[in-house]
Amino acid sequence: MMMRLDKFFVEEMQKNGFDVDFKRLKQIYLDSRNRHSDDIEKGKVRALNERLKYED
Repeated sequence: MMMRLDKFFVEEMQKNGFDVDFKRLKQIYLDSRNRHSDDIEKGKVRALNERLKYED
């Protein structure tokens, strides 16, 4: 699931007690993508293999 980080989302997070701003949320997202880059790449390869399997 992809999420759009806009001012409304940040505002809702703050209303719900999270001490975050746009820059902090962006950094959390980037850290997560970097930490799990191997898993993300494996998922892309798996999806490609599935597509190729059905093309035959």
